[in-house]
Amino acid sequence: MNEKTPEETEVLDWNSVQQTDANDNKEQNRRRVTTAPVYQSDKRFYQMVVWFLGLTMLICTLGAIGLASYDKEIPDVVVAIGSAAIGALAGLFAPGHR
Repeated sequence: MNEKTPEETEVLDWNSVQQTDANDNKEQNRRRVTTAPVYQSDKRFYQMVVWFLGLTMLICTLGAIGLASYDKEIPDVVVAIGSAAIGALAGLFAPGHR
């Protein structure tokens, strides 16, 4: 009989049923795993995200200070967006699991 190894069975189950050649499926999976996503391989994209989050954080902080200086109530949305931007920046700069 033609028994398949667990790796070949997993590859066939993971891909669509219509694909029959296990070797082609393995090669497609190998390419899929080794190709880094754009947000990891493109330095310019990473810089744009950091700039956008930093600018968002700065605008929210300055807006909250400006509203507080005029004794106005600071909207919860401003606090939430500023906090989310700070958290996202911290997540980008934190070391990943490797």
